[in-house]
Amino acid sequence: MDLINGGTNPVDQWQHGTHVSGTVGATNENIGMAPDVGLIGIQVFQETPDGPRASSSTIEDALEWVLDNQDTYNIVAVNLSLGGGFYTSEADASSDIRYDDIQRLEEAGIVVVAAGGNSYK
Repeated sequence: MDLINGGTNPVDQWQHGTHVSGTVGATNENIGMAPDVGLIGIQVFQETPDGPRASSSTIEDALEWVLDNQDTYNIVAVNLSLGGGFYTSEADASSDIRYDDIQRLEEAGIVVVAAGGNSYK
């Protein structure tokens, strides 16, 4: 699903999501974590003058799509390799517009995994 350009064929122009998905679903037992997994890619990044960025509202749309389609596709986990945030407490994070969506995903039994980022702040 491509929330930026439309359609159902997202193209990972920056290879980050593809790399993460490849690590999870690789059929080589020395690499893959879950070789029989089904993967759904959702494009939320768009090119900006400062490089690829994903808006909070587009990410929120993607999380809501996951909730709406959990049963159809048997979705059990979500990986968020997005960067940003840098929250130091739950109170800090609760002001993010995605916070309630992540809570609803967890309440629906979907495991939410988020990257800690590539740089330390």
